[in-house]
Amino acid sequence: MSVTPLTAAEFGTPSKTDPGFVSAAAIPPLSSLPGAPAKIYLDFNGHFQATPAISTFPPNLASPAFTVDGEATNPSARNDAIRDIWARVAEDYAPFNVNVTTVDPGDFSHASHNLRVVVTGESPTSPDEGGLAMKGSFAVETLENVVYVFTRVRHDSLEETPGSLRELPFIGKVASHEAGHAFGLDEQALWQNGQLVEEFHPGLGTKGPIMGNPRATTRTIWWRGQDKVGQVQDDMAIIASATNGFGFRPDEMGSSFANPQTLTNYDPVFGALTGSGVISTTSDVDVFRFDWSGGFATIRLDIGTLGQRDTANLDPKLELYRQNSDIATISPAPSRTDQLATLVKQASPGSGQISMDIPAGVYFVKVGSQGAYGDVGQYVVNVLDRNGPRIDAASIATVSAGVTSVLVTFNKDIDAATFTTADVTATGANLLSVAATNSPRAFLVTVTPTASTGAWSFTVGPNIKDRYGNLMDQNSDRQLGKTNDVFIFNNLVASELSAGGISTITKKSRLSPRLVDLAFATR
Repeated sequence: MSVTPLTAAEFGTPSKTDPGFVSAAAIPPLSSLPGAPAKIYLDFNGHFQATPAISTFPPNLASPAFTVDGEATNPSARNDAIRDIWARVAEDYAPFNVNVTTVDPGDFSHASHNLRVVVTGESPTSPDEGGLAMKGSFAVETLENVVYVFTRVRHDSLEETPGSLRELPFIGKVASHEAGHAFGLDEQALWQNGQLVEEFHPGLGTKGPIMGNPRATTRTIWWRGQDKVGQVQDDMAIIASATNGFGFRPDEMGSSFANPQTLTNYDPVFGALTGSGVISTTSDVDVFRFDWSGGFATIRLDIGTLGQRDTANLDPKLELYRQNSDIATISPAPSRTDQLATLVKQASPGSGQISMDIPAGVYFVKVGSQGAYGDVGQYVVNVLDRNGPRIDAASIATVSAGVTSVLVTFNKDIDAATFTTADVTATGANLLSVAATNSPRAFLVTVTPTASTGAWSFTVGPNIKDRYGNLMDQNSDRQLGKTNDVFIFNNLVASELSAGGISTITKKSRLSPRLVDLAFATR
């Protein structure tokens, strides 16, 4: 689908019925940083440009909407492709205080700090162009604040399959590349021994410059190198310069052990505590805190937009620390990192994961960059818990009018919906209720003893789950929800073997069960 000169009247009012145009409402509304002072608007639904934005383009240029092959039989294909392209551009511009969006901001005057990136079909001027922009158009008043990305190969191309849709990763990188020109960047070139080898740098090994042509690399990043005339160009410094007016993204996370971001968000799908952030410079670090009840832990870092690894620019550094003591009680305030926390393990470069047994305690996850230029971007950190809960303590809480309530305490937070009377079997007593308390780890089991001897007991488990969905593991063998993963409470027996350990009970008085003491010693 080519780009065609039309008059404004011929282009008409945008609607689904206009040739080559789709309603803005049909485009998925995506935003990478709502509230940012600048926007990169990815325009997928077609655009009419009266005044040429590119010096070689005609006036009154109508650019049709972005399309993908097979839309007729797969209506979601186009929007899936839009999300993919948006994710790649959002990752490239994540270090900056700019919102990559598919929602039309309306105003594209230079004062608005909004850039339009028209994602359309074929180029009107060259069969093999992937995109075009005027350098500095974002800030130069005499230039239109519009750049173009051409997603299809023209019918007269001799280099690519005519009419074919280019690969989505390539389209995303072209969008970032052309926006880079609008923000004042030239192409990054390849020089060797003082000689210009390639005007468009093809990349080195697995990574290459966004402002080059690194189609064979797996990771494209902002670059510090020479342009085609030999001048050193620092991509990130130019984009974040005062000329463009939006700068780097503000640091939104705690950056030290003294002021960490506490991991409280729970992802029920992955059974993990989760958090996210952006490493905007190679010196930026984010620190997260979490409480651990003991057992095997996996700390995993997913990089890229929404954890979409193939969009990632960040080469991350992941470290796990254990808190040395209660930071709030240290006076004067610690001046050294090693006074606050001790390094437990550092992930090997490129793995983004730490898996190991760690004892109960307070821990920190520290996320940063490996430090090479351009190693910045988004990430999602997950602390996965696959350890089943167990009951660590039980004691008689109240006795009144023949009704006894026992406080049962687990070692971790429990999904209260999974602990009901169906999970308790009473002997020598009638089970009345199971009730949650103010603590997600503590529950009251209430019974009416019936045995004439005064001896009664109840068994709890094994189908009770923690908030991560793990069944009980009372005997700590990592085989969850087995028949022996139960806890047994007995009100009289002096030494009672439960699946989790030995419960030693000293009976102070048969007439006053309120005074019964329970002491637990784990094996």
